[in-house]
Amino acid sequence: MKKLLKIVLIIFPLFGFCQTWNQLSDFSGDGRHHPITFGNDEYGFVISGSYLDDVYKYDKANDSWVQLQDIPFSGRGYSYGVAVGNKAYIGFGSTSNGQYPVDWWEYDMDNDVWNQKSNFPGDGRQHPAMIVVNNKIYMGCGGNGNGNLGDWWEYDVLTDIWIQKSDLIANERHHPFYFGIDDYAYVGFGHGSNPGPTGSNIYNDFYKYDPTNDSWTQMANFSSEGRVAGTQFSYNGKGYILSGDGDDHLPLSSGEFWEYNPLNDSWNQLQSHPGGAIWAPGNFVIGCNVYFLLGQDWNTNIGIYPTSVYSYKLSEGTSSYDTLSVIGSILWNGMPLNLSGDYSVTLINSVGCDSIVNLNLTVTTTGISDIGNNTSNLVKMIDMLGQETPYRKNTPLFYIYDDGTVEKKIIIE
Repeated sequence: MKKLLKIVLIIFPLFGFCQTWNQLSDFSGDGRHHPITFGNDEYGFVISGSYLDDVYKYDKANDSWVQLQDIPFSGRGYSYGVAVGNKAYIGFGSTSNGQYPVDWWEYDMDNDVWNQKSNFPGDGRQHPAMIVVNNKIYMGCGGNGNGNLGDWWEYDVLTDIWIQKSDLIANERHHPFYFGIDDYAYVGFGHGSNPGPTGSNIYNDFYKYDPTNDSWTQMANFSSEGRVAGTQFSYNGKGYILSGDGDDHLPLSSGEFWEYNPLNDSWNQLQSHPGGAIWAPGNFVIGCNVYFLLGQDWNTNIGIYPTSVYSYKLSEGTSSYDTLSVIGSILWNGMPLNLSGDYSVTLINSVGCDSIVNLNLTVTTTGISDIGNNTSNLVKMIDMLGQETPYRKNTPLFYIYDDGTVEKKIIIE
């Protein structure tokens, strides 16, 4: 006897997706420049900046801030941190008395616990590049009392060991823009001691680092003016730079927002953030939203510290509608179902956005319900891994038809 379970699956973007900036609840602490910012799947974090020693956590679920325990080291300015899973790694910068510390710290975001790791063996510095690639952290450039730097280092999270790598193949610089995409680190822009491609000491050049062979490649120069002292992040295979100063080290004409596509080495300008450009702001990404905050606003020549927080949706969520007929009961997304009806659950998709899954379920107690025959032409069958396959019994398969319909069938014998 054969029993047929049939799902008609339709997936489309959620209605109302619009890439605009939205203002959220203000940051609850003091304004600051060069905050250390990072996030995980649920929370964003703000640590130190402007030589402060406080820590704050943002909860996206209720748009609220809570203060956590202070950092266990001296307050920092011009310092950075990056997240690897639910741990963050933090260091460098300068202290209020002009020191350039080399201590290095691990922060457990889940438990609000700090652990000191191996000190950095090179020169201390402020506003370096710091990038995660394949669970290793790459750090370099920056500056200290001796000038700008162009060295490059690798930190292994598992072994707690620093190793020096090949220097950046360009002018030494501090406060560059940087991000990691897939297996590569990208570094560029920033402020150096010598003129760059445009004749300014604030650059628009851009480079890719390959950790597998410790090599650098120069990419196309940025098509607009050089820039420095903004913030940056990566998301879903692309890199982003946001706000900062232009090639005269004055605020950009707006809070410019650019997206980098490594597939064709190109930049695309997105909507500027509200207000004027901000010097030394921060950001964190939660789900498919970036949150932009803090820094110093020099557009009025006063140097105010904004506490406004803005979010921008980087990609759209999806919604799927399934029609399923079963005998007896089914376990669906962790829920045991034994009654006919409509069901819905919100999941997180592969790029961190909400994915709303809806199910129209028909439950029969005896026999097999008549589902009907698809009159379209079958193009191919694929398995759960997306690989084309011939018919197999007792195995869930996706049937793809020439009209775009996708059916998931399990024929049990």
